[in-house]
Amino acid sequence: TIHAAGDEELKHEIFDQMYVDEASLITESELIIPGIKIKKYWRLFGDNKQLAPFKRTIIYETQELYKSFFDKIIKILKKNNPSSTAYNFLNVQYRMHPSLINYPNKMFYGNRILSGDQTRRISEPKIRSLFNKERIKWIHTVGEERQHGFSKINSLESQVIISLCYLFNKQGINNKRITILTPYESQAHHISTRFPNQQDHPEVKVIDAFQGQENDYIFLSLTRTKTIGFLDNPKRCNVALTRAKYGLIVVADALFLKDASLLFKSLLQYCHNKQLVVRCKKSSNHRFFDFLNFENYNLKFQ
Repeated sequence: TIHAAGDEELKHEIFDQMYVDEASLITESELIIPGIKIKKYWRLFGDNKQLAPFKRTIIYETQELYKSFFDKIIKILKKNNPSSTAYNFLNVQYRMHPSLINYPNKMFYGNRILSGDQTRRISEPKIRSLFNKERIKWIHTVGEERQHGFSKINSLESQVIISLCYLFNKQGINNKRITILTPYESQAHHISTRFPNQQDHPEVKVIDAFQGQENDYIFLSLTRTKTIGFLDNPKRCNVALTRAKYGLIVVADALFLKDASLLFKSLLQYCHNKQLVVRCKKSSNHRFFDFLNFENYNLKFQ
C-alpha cells in the first residue's frame, strides 16, 4: 500500500518505477511516501470522474495539498499540452452490459466510452421479466428518511431491498452475486440487520467503500426524502451507477429527487424516457413486495 512504502524494512530501498492503482483517491502528501523512492517513472491509474480522497475535516475541503493529485495533474496536462502522451484515456469498458454504461457515458464521459464485444453477450435469462433489454430499473418508493445519529435511514427502502433479494434468490441468483449500496452507514447497517438469515445475505456497503469494485447485481438505496445532502455529488453518483455487470436497481423516492437535484433529475429523465421507472405493490405475503407485477410510474418534467 501507499503507506506501507514508508515501513522500516523499505527504508533504504530505491525503485525505478511506481505503479499506483485507484490514484484518484490519493493526495499529494500520500504520494510523497513512495514517490521519494522512485528514480524514473510514476505511473498512475484511476478515474478522475469518480471519488476523490475522503475529506475528514474542513481543512481537506480548503487546502490544495489534500485534494487528488491525479485529478490535478490531469487538469494541468490537458491545459498545457492537450496532445501529451503522458496522459492516456482508456475508452473501452469490459465490465458491464452496454445498456448500463449509456447514461454514465453521456453524463460523465462525453460519450467517449465504448463497450468491448464480450459485454454484449452478458445475459441472465432468469430475470428477463425484470430487466428486458435495459439493465437498469428505478423502483419509486414513498418512504421517509429518518435521522439516526449523524446518519440517515429509510425503513421502506430497506424493506424493498430485502424483497428484491428474496425474489432474486427464488430465481436462482446467489447472494454472493448481489451487492447492496447506500450513501449512509446507518442505512447499510439497517438493511443488513433486517435479513432473516444473518449468516447468509448479500454484502451491504456504503458507496464510497465500493469504488473500484464490482458485482453482477447492484441494488442502490438512496435513502433521502427530505433534503439532498451530500448525495448530490456527480462523482459519488458515477461510482454508484458503474459497479454492476448484469443489472442495477435503484430504490428511491423519484418525486423528491427529481425536484431536489439537477443530477438526479437528469438520471430520472433518462429512465422515464425508457419507461424504467416503476412502482410495485405488496404481495399476498405482506413481508414482501410483488416485483413480477410492476406498474410504470409516470413522472412530470418541466
